[in-house]
Amino acid sequence: RDVRPQWGLTAADHVYEYYLEFGLTRFLGVFYGQDARQVGPVRSARLFDAHIVRMYKSIFAFGFGDDQVVDELLASEFSHLLVIQRSDNCPPLCRIETGDSYNNLFADTAALSQYITQRGDPNQRQNLDGLRFEDANMITFGGGAAERIAVRYSDYSYHQWEYDAASRRYNRSQEAETRLPGQEVYQPLIDSLTGQQVAADNLVILLVNTDYYFKSSSTEIFNINLLGEGQAYALRDGKIFKITWKRTAPDAILSLVLSGAPFPLNPGNVWYIVLGATSAERKRDNASWQ
Repeated sequence: RDVRPQWGLTAADHVYEYYLEFGLTRFLGVFYGQDARQVGPVRSARLFDAHIVRMYKSIFAFGFGDDQVVDELLASEFSHLLVIQRSDNCPPLCRIETGDSYNNLFADTAALSQYITQRGDPNQRQNLDGLRFEDANMITFGGGAAERIAVRYSDYSYHQWEYDAASRRYNRSQEAETRLPGQEVYQPLIDSLTGQQVAADNLVILLVNTDYYFKSSSTEIFNINLLGEGQAYALRDGKIFKITWKRTAPDAILSLVLSGAPFPLNPGNVWYIVLGATSAERKRDNASWQ
């Protein structure tokens, strides 16, 4: 909370939010359609990140990580696409003096692309087939009303999205204080790069089997198994749909299915909210969910 507002979230095409440890979550941004001169703070890698790198065949920039996690990444088939902060690779990863010696690492996405190319690693366009985008579709006239959705990971980390009919987007608000259920306090989540509130054209809630990879008194490492298929919810245009997520192979991008057909996302950005498979949902009123 003390490092907000973050930089560059509004420039990401896709953002994944997942549980990290000890009540905290993390954002993982995928940048493709536009660059951001400053993204961050950039933090440590987690095992879940490997799913996203394989899906998008992407460059992966991070600051550091638990030895067990970094060893797995370095032993992977995509190790040549890792960009780990070092003393000699600024740019694209630079520490900016902010008065915080820990949360002051930032990335420049255009410089990342240039860095990878100059390093001699592949940076060509990849096959990212798997999602469907349509401005209008008969399916989207169905679904239940969803003008507000609250997501709670812990007393320390919770947020909500509110639908704005004028922009056809969901605006993000974040917890302002640690609170028990029913006592939440929110404030808008702002992007320091633009000064704008973070918003999404699509929200996708993924329910994913999760267990411990390693746990000690000081460390929690989770295995979030985003492979196979599971239940999901998609929100667009103020409506919510119960769908299925599918990922048939490690290098396949996520597919979203409704009644056996590809679910049509609204053209624009997508926020994926990754929750445990046993997470419960509740309809609070005619247009609010949690």
